[in-house]
Amino acid sequence: MTRQKKVVIISVVSIVILGSIAAITLRVNSNNGADSKTQSKPISTDGTNYNPPTEDEKKETEQFKKDQEAKQNSDSQQTESPTQKSGNANIVISSLQSTDQSVRVSGFVGNVFEDGGTCTLTLKLGNQKVTGTTEGIADVNKTSCPEILISRTNIPNAGQWTAVLSYSSPKISGSSASQTVQVK
Repeated sequence: MTRQKKVVIISVVSIVILGSIAAITLRVNSNNGADSKTQSKPISTDGTNYNPPTEDEKKETEQFKKDQEAKQNSDSQQTESPTQKSGNANIVISSLQSTDQSVRVSGFVGNVFEDGGTCTLTLKLGNQKVTGTTEGIADVNKTSCPEILISRTNIPNAGQWTAVLSYSSPKISGSSASQTVQVK
């Protein structure tokens, strides 16, 4: 082999090697990105963004924490003052029954969740009034007024009586809409 052929072969091999190195370098740079701050991680198929939080997201989170802390402080101040009622109880009569032996009522307070308040059934007919009470019970997301039973022997007369269920606690108080019940 002549010297000139050897130079040509070495030159061609060198060009191929340099070209391959250049191609690999370009490929690596295009995959990694020259500026890693502009490169973002993909969002997953379920919509979760795995990128670090933005400055706006950090500020929003800090504001949320402050709001929650202020609300918690406000709530604790309200519970420390038991003589101050925070509003009207939203009371619903869920069952009202009259039998020959008794009048029975049960209901709930939809806008408070607590144990220990007083549920009162008041029956009225003219100037006659009969009451019965029970203790409210925290029940999932409301306060239940378990069945209040007023014996027929405690109701002086038969007739169309008006029934009202009321609730009172250190936090809240109020009364249901009145309903009529036929006492036999």
